[in-house]
Amino acid sequence: GIPLTPGQSLRDSGTIGSDLISALEDLSTSYPGAGAPIQAKRLETLIETNKVILDEAVTPLGIKIPKNLSNKEAYEYVDDVLNKKYENVLNKLSLSDTSNLETKLLDLVEESVLDPTEQTRVLRIIDVNLTNKIKDGTLKGRDLKNAQTVLRQKAESFEKKGGFEGEIGQVLRQTKKILEDEIDLQNTNSVELKKVNEVYRNIIPINDAMQQAVIQEGVFTPAQLLRAIKKADKTKRKTQVIKGEAPLQETATQAQKVLGSSYPESGTASRLLAQDVILNPTRLAKLIGPSAASEILMSRPFGVSPITGLLTTQAPTVKGTAPALSALAYKQYMESQQE
Repeated sequence: GIPLTPGQSLRDSGTIGSDLISALEDLSTSYPGAGAPIQAKRLETLIETNKVILDEAVTPLGIKIPKNLSNKEAYEYVDDVLNKKYENVLNKLSLSDTSNLETKLLDLVEESVLDPTEQTRVLRIIDVNLTNKIKDGTLKGRDLKNAQTVLRQKAESFEKKGGFEGEIGQVLRQTKKILEDEIDLQNTNSVELKKVNEVYRNIIPINDAMQQAVIQEGVFTPAQLLRAIKKADKTKRKTQVIKGEAPLQETATQAQKVLGSSYPESGTASRLLAQDVILNPTRLAKLIGPSAASEILMSRPFGVSPITGLLTTQAPTVKGTAPALSALAYKQYMESQQE
């Protein structure tokens, strides 16, 4: 699992004093000495969360991402593997019998609710992007994929407009479905293409979130990913997101509840502290105690911090005394800062 700080592990857990402990940890992040170790561990947690989300995105293809890569390197690795798999699938994909496809598409348009002018408009789109690409009765992989993409984009565009143009969008969506059914019928490797497409859909919001986090070297927060997921949802009125069914949405939502929406502190407070110590060296001695205590509490010698293990134990006595102990430690720390 993802290693959490004590405050994160107890956030919204419902245990006695959990909200207090989480709040105290949040407050402590901005205090000299104690804040830096907490923020460092929170950043580690966020980086691990990013990796877990990327692992989930590539699950359909079973891509194994090397553990020693940074966020950017991991994404580049996935992108490279995905492009190779995509090319491999496309090279094997084709429709060798297109006469049945053309008949089905013509019947679809003629039997639709569209008037003759609208039917002609749809047939022109199909002709330019699909039937015009047929060579010697065959459609090759790349032309098939391009046709799928264009039909999806145009269907979404028309459906958003509503009215008679919305009806055109529905016919184009049905056209895409007929094409995909024919691909499945004539290609045993079409399942692999579906998996490639699924992973491509999954990494679109991750790419967007990493762009939002460009100044943090691509390490994104759950909030940035959720915004990207909403943006990537092309269903009418964002229905998929509203239902909580968008790719990666459940994981991102859970991460948001535990980690929060903000990025670990950028170091401004630490720089001000360093300046203060330079001007007044006696301040350094007062920071040693809080800093050392924070380092111990945030350490993870066995994959979990000692305080996290203590506070998440099932013993009710420990859970009950945790708030008092945390409040006492916080009080002592604040008094040391006022001396």
